[in-house]
Amino acid sequence: MAATVVRLPWNGQHWPGRVVDGVPTFGFRSAPPGLATRRQLRARGLCPGGRDWVAQVRWRGGRRWAALYLVDQAVESPGATTAQLISLWKAQRVLRTCTECGLLAPYRLPKFNGRRCWPCRPARRRGGRVMAVPQNVINPGPASLPPRRFAGPGFPTTTSAVERYRWYRH
Repeated sequence: MAATVVRLPWNGQHWPGRVVDGVPTFGFRSAPPGLATRRQLRARGLCPGGRDWVAQVRWRGGRRWAALYLVDQAVESPGATTAQLISLWKAQRVLRTCTECGLLAPYRLPKFNGRRCWPCRPARRRGGRVMAVPQNVINPGPASLPPRRFAGPGFPTTTSAVERYRWYRH
């Protein structure tokens, strides 16, 4: 598709592009200055403010497109309200709370085991035998290291919880 010159209706300038269905259309990274997508406006702390988009950018052979808005007519984004922030906080808290013991984990608990923490998770089967999950995965630290008498060949001497967990699993 050969690029033609398009007259921009909002300022009367001419810019390389084409008109598709009555809308000025530009290729990837070839939009005129003064136009931005929603994400670009959001990055600047702005929003379209109810205004309609004035042009579009198309790429990947026209399969992908994005609407372009005038930056001059964009308004400051109001941000999230207090009620929205509280509801997000509550939702995150639910995703981090163990359904069995009520422990609040510092990460989202996985859905595949019923949102249970590692100590409450049922034992796994591996190769016909039951493998218990170590109790010190939630609160790793020097206090949770096993006594030195368990140290043997291949026992990790670091305080990394991940290494200790891998050692226990095998």
